Amino acid sequence: MTIRASKLTSRFSAIALAITSGAVHSEVIEEIIVSAQYREQTLQEVPVSVSAFRGDMMEKAGIDDVRGLVDLTPGFNGKTEDSFIDALSIRGIVTNDFGIGGDPSVAIFTDGVWAGRNGGVQMSFYDMERAEVVKGPQSTLFGRNAIAGGISIITKKPIEEFEGKISASVAEYDEYEFTGTLNIPLSDRWFFRGSTYVKDAGGYLGNVAGGGDLGGGEITSSRFALR
Repeated sequence: MTIRASKLTSRFSAIALAITSGAVHSEVIEEIIVSAQYREQTLQEVPVSVSAFRGDMMEKAGIDDVRGLVDLTPGFNGKTEDSFIDALSIRGIVTNDFGIGGDPSVAIFTDGVWAGRNGGVQMSFYDMERAEVVKGPQSTLFGRNAIAGGISIITKKPIEEFEGKISASVAEYDEYEFTGTLNIPLSDRWFFRGSTYVKDAGGYLGNVAGGGDLGGGEITSSRFALR
């Protein structure tokens, strides 16, 4: 009798373990929404290769400009000089002609607005919704300047709730960084959002000939939206 009870208990334990295991594996995976085809779709529904980065993910990872996307996207490369954005390449396709007749091989869009020259998009990533890197020829969606692919940068839009956020950081070489965001509902139909980003770096190379430090710089940027 004792042996039968032990076997019965073991069977019920195995059933309970199987049910628990099934519950663990049935967790819902968070869907990633992208707009690479000019309409919102889940990442699994898009029939092209897309690397998507949410705004909160970029903030935690310290991705503050296009160079961060280059570092974390397979097949995406770019030079690291001051004008490196002009030489972005996806899957080895790059444009090295930066004259008046040359077009970039990678198109960059910010909130749907195309940048005529990649070098003019040395923008800082702050108050971001997401960034998408679309690989492969995208002339149908992005135009003729997207033979290698495209980058779509989407900033956060005004929302119906009051929201405010301030963040600051300091680092060596007299570097500091500040970001401030304020969202205000003006009425039942109008909403305002403003963001400001400031970064100052003192430099890390001493200029013996002319004095001062090299390698530093100042960035001040603001963005306002009304809807």
